[in-house]
Amino acid sequence: MQLDLSHNGFGGQIPWSFLKLERLTNLDLSGNNYVGQFPEVDRNSTSISSLYNFSEKQQVVPIPRHLTELDLFENLLNGTIPSWLGSLPSLEVLSVGSNQLSSDIIEFQSSHSLTRLDFSDNKLHGLIPISIFELEKVMQLDLSSNNLSGIVEFEKFSKLQSLSYLNLSSNHLSLSFHHLSNNTWPQLSILALSSCNISEFPYFLRASPNLETLDLSHNKIQGKVPKWLSDVA
Repeated sequence: MQLDLSHNGFGGQIPWSFLKLERLTNLDLSGNNYVGQFPEVDRNSTSISSLYNFSEKQQVVPIPRHLTELDLFENLLNGTIPSWLGSLPSLEVLSVGSNQLSSDIIEFQSSHSLTRLDFSDNKLHGLIPISIFELEKVMQLDLSSNNLSGIVEFEKFSKLQSLSYLNLSSNHLSLSFHHLSNNTWPQLSILALSSCNISEFPYFLRASPNLETLDLSHNKIQGKVPKWLSDVA
């Protein structure tokens, strides 16, 4: 079952009881004014009976094992990203961009099905988790406009051969392309690496026939623009 309530005027707490619906596969609540935090889950529950813990005034739901898409983009959610989101076995799309989340990015335990991840425009911090670099089916990955930090060798993305969109802009990352050899991303069409402390052109782009948009603004690149860039563009 697909439930789309996006772009309405809903506010208050998200009705997390939707997650108890055993037939629910797609939940889209984007573009609303929902506030609050993610619920706790009952990892042992396989029924729809466990819903609320009134003594702690904290909603508790069974883990939604059949969920394939969860879109909460552009709301007012805060707090942490719960680890249970990284263990949903069927999840293909997770979009929590444009909220006020302020934790580390979770590790993904069940990563073989994920095709789109959007954590953009939050207050997330820490390093990019190792499991992100293992998402072999991911096509769209947006981590932009957060407080992520650390030195990232771009070769770590080498397993992500299905990538068509990658945005790491506006964090506190330092990207390096020193160890790239024959790595290519043949499906890549949009690459946004603004404000990533880059000091050299990413020469692997010479073998990117589908590249349509390249953003290297606000970096530390010096010297001449390479001639091959005009062939790619």
